[in-house]
Amino acid sequence: GGGFAVQMRGRSVSCLLPISAAFFLYASGAFTSLPSARRKLSVHRSAEGMCVGNCLQPDGSWKPTGEIEIQGPEEEAMADSVWQAFKSQYTGAAERGIYMDTPVGENDIKYRWRRLRDTFGVSSEEAVEIMETDALPLVIDADYVAKTFNAMVEGSSREKALEIVQRHPGILAAGPDVKGNMLQADVASNAINAARSPKYPGPLLPLPCPLPPCQLFAKLFANFVSTAGVCRRCSDESRGTARWRQGDAGARSGAGCFQRLVSTQLLSQRRLRSLQLL
Repeated sequence: GGGFAVQMRGRSVSCLLPISAAFFLYASGAFTSLPSARRKLSVHRSAEGMCVGNCLQPDGSWKPTGEIEIQGPEEEAMADSVWQAFKSQYTGAAERGIYMDTPVGENDIKYRWRRLRDTFGVSSEEAVEIMETDALPLVIDADYVAKTFNAMVEGSSREKALEIVQRHPGILAAGPDVKGNMLQADVASNAINAARSPKYPGPLLPLPCPLPPCQLFAKLFANFVSTAGVCRRCSDESRGTARWRQGDAGARSGAGCFQRLVSTQLLSQRRLRSLQLL
């Protein structure tokens, strides 16, 4: 009888051990959710002088895998000013922390700004000025921006590529295919830069438009350059989008394509929204 009791007590203790261990691990935070763990990692790395940002993964997801060094208090103050500039240009996205499917939290924006600065090979002050002109590159994956800029350099030169980006940062949304369209990019970025000037006489378009002229042209230009030479519009009413492709021999001039792009995309606010122009 005594042996049986000892045996039962031993089994009870052995059963309680896994439960006790699980409780201990839970209390110590071993079962913290993955997003929470990532946030803690981000804060920890920031405390170490590293800025952590979300990067696009091959499977289409976003993970905080990007790290770049914070160069000091003055540089961090400039990163803060970039965050403020982004919030003023993309208020809704900054409040939500997401732009379409792209994370745009404060650390994400600061990380992409630092990556962009290093990609361009410019000073922090110059990088701030570029983003104050147009913060669109900050809603794009940093690696994609780097690939686009490097393609621009291959299609012209580093000096010319940087000159175009300074006039119109939104060109970085065009993608690496811009490499073969640098002449069009140069000409059109000059027009957009002039449109931003308060000295520009009169409206840019005779048509009513729900966007300020320079903002409209800036956003249209990113679409235009990425589809340079593409001149025929194919409607897909089931999705409410517009696709463009080559093949219209009667309208191959850059000016003609751009004019057609503007006129057709101004038909309704619904189409503007579907093209992410609002």
